[in-house]
Amino acid sequence: MPLWSDLDINRWDYKEPRKLPNGSYNSFIDDAPNSRRTPEAQLDECIAKFGVSAPPEQNPNSNRRNMDISVTSKSMAGFWQNVDDRNCEAAATHSTTSFNKTYSAEMVKEALYTSCLKPHEKYDPLLRTKIVLSGKKKTKIYVVQGKDPESGEDLYIEGNVDDITPYSRVVPIVEFSSLWYASRNCGMTVLVKKLMVWPDGSGVDDTEFEGLHVRKKARISGPGSTPSVSVSVEEIPGQSAAAAAVSMSVTGGDDDDVM
Repeated sequence: MPLWSDLDINRWDYKEPRKLPNGSYNSFIDDAPNSRRTPEAQLDECIAKFGVSAPPEQNPNSNRRNMDISVTSKSMAGFWQNVDDRNCEAAATHSTTSFNKTYSAEMVKEALYTSCLKPHEKYDPLLRTKIVLSGKKKTKIYVVQGKDPESGEDLYIEGNVDDITPYSRVVPIVEFSSLWYASRNCGMTVLVKKLMVWPDGSGVDDTEFEGLHVRKKARISGPGSTPSVSVSVEEIPGQSAAAAAVSMSVTGGDDDDVM
């Protein structure tokens, strides 16, 4: 499976838009002229910030769900901006068919195109992908359950869409399926073919210690228990050994003991 950085988007071949029964148009994409292969690639690790969307109200039986993922890699964000530009060029080429009017790539981008990547002033940009629930294109989901004590490799099982919880870490393999055209807008469909999921919410960092990279290893469970929490710390260059070695134990009783 190629990585996103291995793709040559300038070779992509956008087919003539076909009219669908609902009146919209769809333009399939091949990874090169005459190849008859849909472009696909593995993306970098991202964060499924909101998990997976509920079914749309206008189509509650839809076979697809949206999954918006935070793109933390600046180089991959740049790649998706280039994909958006390439899509706008293709949409302009076929604008007479799909919009019954001639548009330039700049006009498409400014007035008609829905970007794959949504920038944000404060947070990482979001990439909208599609999870397919059933059928030939069903997304294969794998859920990491822990590590092999001998090899240290992640161990996974087959999962389902419910395992994609908010702030899960995910590595998707996506298919750059097609461009869609509606009456006054257009955009790309990005289908998730396979998805590796770390569903423990580790994509969100709720610690506030400066200079320490910490990760909670155990969870407190049950009232009246005396749990312990271990914390692992990465040594920061230039930091003393004493500052880098941190251990923490937590004891707790019933809720009535809390003031």
